Amino acid sequence: RIAEGSPSTATVGGGADGDFHAKFPDGYSLAAGDTIVVAVGGSTAFNSAYGFMPDLKLFENEEDDDEVLVMDYIFGDGDNNSVINRTGSGAGQPSTPGLTPGAETVILYHWRADEDKVVDIDVFFWKDALSSDTSFLFSKTGVTVGGHTYLPDTDTAAQIPFDSETDPDFSYHRIDGSEGTQTPSGSNGVDGRDETSENLDVTFQMAAADPARPPAPPVGGDFVKLLLTEISTIGTDQEYIEIYNPGAVPVDLSDYYLTDANHSPNSQYYYNIGLGNPSQGTVGGGAFSDFHARFPDGYSIAAGDTIVMTVAGSTLFSDNFGFNPDLELYEDGGGPDGVPDMRWIFGTEGSNSIVGETFPTLTNSAETVILYHFIEGEDKVTDIDVFVWKDPSSTSTSIFFNKTGQTIGSHDYLPENGTNTGDAFGAANGFGNSYHRTDPNEGDQTPTGSNGVGGRDETSEDFNTTFAMLPYSPSAPIGSGGDTGSAAQLKVPARTFLPGLGEEFPITIVSNSKGESETKLKIFDLEGRLVITIFDSRFNGNPPSGIDDSRNPYLWDGRDSTFELVKAGMYVVHLSVVGIRTGEEEIFTAPVVVGTRLSN
Repeated sequence: RIAEGSPSTATVGGGADGDFHAKFPDGYSLAAGDTIVVAVGGSTAFNSAYGFMPDLKLFENEEDDDEVLVMDYIFGDGDNNSVINRTGSGAGQPSTPGLTPGAETVILYHWRADEDKVVDIDVFFWKDALSSDTSFLFSKTGVTVGGHTYLPDTDTAAQIPFDSETDPDFSYHRIDGSEGTQTPSGSNGVDGRDETSENLDVTFQMAAADPARPPAPPVGGDFVKLLLTEISTIGTDQEYIEIYNPGAVPVDLSDYYLTDANHSPNSQYYYNIGLGNPSQGTVGGGAFSDFHARFPDGYSIAAGDTIVMTVAGSTLFSDNFGFNPDLELYEDGGGPDGVPDMRWIFGTEGSNSIVGETFPTLTNSAETVILYHFIEGEDKVTDIDVFVWKDPSSTSTSIFFNKTGQTIGSHDYLPENGTNTGDAFGAANGFGNSYHRTDPNEGDQTPTGSNGVGGRDETSEDFNTTFAMLPYSPSAPIGSGGDTGSAAQLKVPARTFLPGLGEEFPITIVSNSKGESETKLKIFDLEGRLVITIFDSRFNGNPPSGIDDSRNPYLWDGRDSTFELVKAGMYVVHLSVVGIRTGEEEIFTAPVVVGTRLSN
């Protein structure tokens, strides 16, 4: 009933009788192949029980003192809402959320504000065999909300709850990922599934409580290594910055920052953020077309994924490239558009570190872009990646910095090479081109003893050898295939694969129309060299057409055209679809990371 508008305890429930109704935080994502845990009783209690922090918590306990993200309530205020009711009186109040042992339903669903329908994602319900309670069951069959009438669900009398209350220290575990005999179509779930029809007494079992631990970052504690892989500086509408996660775990970007606001003559440096009270005069941004921005709270980049942040706003980006970016520096349209906005670090809505005296742009002749990690209240920043360019005709040196021996609070920075003319990419970007990373290993960058992740010296990279100027190629969000309205699609999973262990990498494609396009699916390395052709319609017949045949993907075994295993690193999946009648070509690309097994 959330689609009726004005949700309340009486219509959609929550905030009374130990029940809750919550929404995931804006920008929070679940990585491909990952598992997240939401603590019902708060993070402190969860940590006491299991010895580690959950990914999310339903509400903020007074005793909680951590950075675990909190689920959003859908009505109420900070004290009394759809999750927790601290001061209410009357039936069922005050109320702290809990799961009833004897009989209960947990529903994961999808809903967009202002739409009339919800889509069931998954449902689980249980009932002690001795309980006669059926009030927790539901069926939407024939129910009309606004302009939407629901398709048939399983009648409540025929639904099959798990037929036992859990024992102490035990929990319900899914053991069948295919959802058993669930009805696959004609109902109200994803692709028409009937989530109320699952035979839960077969697809689940009771076993010892074993919540999934969040994967530990491979290096650096709370921060990991990411790469700037493409930067477009011209024209103004086409500017964007692309970031790639080469690791095997997703990265929460809540404490990551992006800036181009260095100005050495005024001692305006990004690492001054450790002084506290950042301003235009100390860390820069909001003037001279510079920006200083923080990633949205809870936003994460999946393992092996690439994200694109547009400098000029999502509307202009979409107009130029035919799909929305992952992030935008600021809201350039008339209102929110679903593309998350970067956060400013000082100022107000109308004048801040992103949009202030000026709107942000990347200076074509000379500029430094810095991706860094910083935890509020600490003295130091950790360099994640840096890219510097400088046209030979430019005399500017104000973009350079060197933290060697600099002291901020109690932290003394270690030696670094410092950014300089010699290492900067020595050419201004041309229209239609961008700077592309060609070496994910960062060349002869100093690996230890400095101020980056694991001690790397991010200022020591010779960008003339690790980057090249190539045509625009912003990475479309995974699953979109750079969708420009055609039926062609490219879909790849956001994960590293290990061909040395016999793994294969699935690639799903959809062409325009059977027999009316020439379709080629290839793998390239980062230097543009062809590794292997996976599919060519001239020799392999017609590709999938007009449907997403994800059940039958093309599989790459990590070998080249000579059947040799390729080296570990990043590669590019390249789909070309050429209309036979029109000659028009659509190109879709996506990253794939080949890993290698680590030795002890």
